[in-house]
Amino acid sequence: MRRQWPVLASVVILTVAGGFIASLRLSQIHDPSIATVPAPPMIASAATRTIDYRLDGQPGDTAQVSFLAADGKPVQAEVALPWTTRVQSRSLTVAAGLMAQATKPTLECRVLIDEVIRSTVSSRQAFPTVNCQVPVS
Repeated sequence: MRRQWPVLASVVILTVAGGFIASLRLSQIHDPSIATVPAPPMIASAATRTIDYRLDGQPGDTAQVSFLAADGKPVQAEVALPWTTRVQSRSLTVAAGLMAQATKPTLECRVLIDEVIRSTVSSRQAFPTVNCQVPVS
């Protein structure tokens, strides 16, 4: 019996340790050694962007305008000054542009995105031409 007690003690210790480890594995305690995958990052939804095109000149004058619509396609029109139009887009990026030519010597264009002036150009010459661009915002 003197020689068998170390073997019996080892068996008892291993049995108790195995039972303890099994109880931990079967419990609901979070175990960082088990591989977990974090949730993917959330992609922000596109907020509505408001693009204001403004064209100022001598009242009663007319101008040929070309501007980018919400889908990025150009729109052409003949308008009376002063003139303004609003375009709304839910794209993640927006390109905005306004080109105009008038017959009287004062013309100014502005592009506002979400009420912030992003481009302003003016011309004070005969048959003025202006080009306001915001490549990407």
